[in-house]
Amino acid sequence: MATSSAVNPATSATAADPRLQLEEQLEEFVETLRQVGIVATSFQSESQPVLNAKLGSLVSQMQALDELRQAVDIDIPLDLLRYVDDDMNPQVFTNDVVLEAVQKNRTASATVDMFQKFKTLLESELATTMPEDFALYQQQISAASALPSPSQTADALNGSNNNGNNVVSIGAQMEVDPPATQDNAFL
Repeated sequence: MATSSAVNPATSATAADPRLQLEEQLEEFVETLRQVGIVATSFQSESQPVLNAKLGSLVSQMQALDELRQAVDIDIPLDLLRYVDDDMNPQVFTNDVVLEAVQKNRTASATVDMFQKFKTLLESELATTMPEDFALYQQQISAASALPSPSQTADALNGSNNNGNNVVSIGAQMEVDPPATQDNAFL
C-alpha cells in the first residue's frame, strides 16, 4: 500500500492546469480515505503505524487541496451538494436542471407565441377599425427599421470606419489591418 514517487508523464502534463491538479489531488485523497477505512475496519495493534502514516498523509493532502483551492475558482450549486448529501447521484441533479430548463423554455416559447398571435390579431383589428391610424403605424415601423442598428450607431460615434478592413480593438488602441493587395499580400 505504499505510494510510489515515480514521475508519471500524464501527471506532469497536467501540472499546468490547476483544475486537473485539483481533480488528481481529490482522487488521491479519496483513495487514501478508502485505505484508512480498510485499515480501521480490520484494526490490529501492529497496524497502528500504518494508520498513523495514512492519517498523516490525509492531513498533507488536505493542505495541498487547500493550496489548490485558491488557484481554482469553481462555483458549485448548493442544490447539488444537497443531492450528494442525500446520497443521490449528481447526474440526477444535472438531469433535473435540464428538465427544469426545458420546462421554462416551453413556457417562454408559449408566451412568445401568445404575444405574436395577439399582435397579429390586434393589427388585423386595427386595420379594420382604424385604417388611417394603422397606416400611420406601419409608416413609423418601416421608418424605424430603416434606422441604423445600435451597433452601427456606436461604431459611427466611435469613429470606426471599417470599409472592409479587418479591425482589431485592443483596449483604447485601435489597429487596422489593410486589405490584402498585390504589394502587401505576403506581409
